[in-house]
Amino acid sequence: MKQGTRQAIRKYISEITEENSALGHQKEVSKKIENIYNIRNALLHSSTADNNKMKEGLHFLVDFIPKLLEWLYQKEAGQQV
Repeated sequence: MKQGTRQAIRKYISEITEENSALGHQKEVSKKIENIYNIRNALLHSSTADNNKMKEGLHFLVDFIPKLLEWLYQKEAGQQV
């Protein structure tokens, strides 16, 4: 059976935060990512979303994504992570 997008994201976040705690606490990061996914769904299906929640999500992503990409790069390059 095909895994849903929400479940796949939850699983991925769980795995990466377990492997690298510097990316954040698993439950906290998962909750923030899930909130961002919910905002995406609201925008997609109703063309509306809470501005404050969007700003909070964006601030989180601006911090989280560069850390994630750096860690993934170092991991793939075989550098010590």
